[in-house]
Amino acid sequence: MAAGNSLMEKVIHGRPGMLASSEAWFRLSNAVMALFFAMASCVQINDPDALLWIVAYALPCFACVSEALRPPWWSSRQLRMRLTGAAILLSCRLLLVSVWSWLRDVTCVGFNPVVCEPGRESGGSAISLAWLLLLRKGGEKVGWKRATLCAVLGLLPLATWTAFLLGDGVRYLCSQHIT
Repeated sequence: MAAGNSLMEKVIHGRPGMLASSEAWFRLSNAVMALFFAMASCVQINDPDALLWIVAYALPCFACVSEALRPPWWSSRQLRMRLTGAAILLSCRLLLVSVWSWLRDVTCVGFNPVVCEPGRESGGSAISLAWLLLLRKGGEKVGWKRATLCAVLGLLPLATWTAFLLGDGVRYLCSQHIT
């Protein structure tokens, strides 16, 4: 078999191609996370402090869309650092407040973060903080380690959200069938 014929060889040896580019994986991961942050912003409508959380998820969403599409103005390191810096400060503050609220809430039973509002808020702000810290170095060359980390971290929130939604759907269907 001639060298470079198989898709796997292109991926392993890093030859030019869509799958061989760590930059392409990084941009695709940012597109997936932009979708996640957009969905997280949309579900905040009935929250008592909805505007705060919509902004908290909209900033990382905007940064992810910009990183995925790479418009010419996004190549400004100063703009990227200011936007991600502001979003990191907001996420850190929200993470500290929500963890503190979660630990003080006596209605939260166990360590399952999705049982109560502060737990869900803690998880959301932790995800956005982790992703913003990865984006902070967005202007530098993206290596395979960083691209792989972004791909895995990009799939975890969506897989978790899907599992919770499926779990709720199965629980609903089972309760309807039994009664």
